[in-house]
Amino acid sequence: MRIVIASRILNEEDIVEAFVRHNASFAAHMLFLDNGSTDRTLAILRALRDEGLPL
Repeated sequence: MRIVIASRILNEEDIVEAFVRHNASFAAHMLFLDNGSTDRTLAILRALRDEGLPL
């Protein structure tokens, strides 16, 4: 069974990395729908993707 996580986010820089790392152990892929974040949320997600996590 493949698990895909979909999450809406907005200015989540304080928790997004922990969320991704925690769920990466069982999720085949993670989708994030950004609602216009103005903090570093998108930069953090790009760095995690570049690190090889399933985003």
